[in-house]
Amino acid sequence: MADFGLADYVHNKKKIFTRCGTPGYVAPEVLNDLPYDCKADSFSAGVILYILLTGCSVFSGKSYNEIIHKNKNCIINWKFEKISINLTENCMSLLKGLL
Repeated sequence: MADFGLADYVHNKKKIFTRCGTPGYVAPEVLNDLPYDCKADSFSAGVILYILLTGCSVFSGKSYNEIIHKNKNCIINWKFEKISINLTENCMSLLKGLL
């Protein structure tokens, strides 16, 4: 599913300032009210890939504020021992590149 209500064409180095998106999926620069570009969409794609590969949320927490804090500061748990998963080096490289 996709919501194109805030979709826009990005030309060259156009920066966007609109705060939008779902906490936990949105790029940190959006939550920090910084200008962003289409790379923010790559970040969101990385979040979805992380979830598909691990079955876990990228920014988990016991409260909404904890999740927002981790998302704003891009605090990601790269250790998957608890879920017994071993991602290949190429897969980790892709995830880290997107996130």
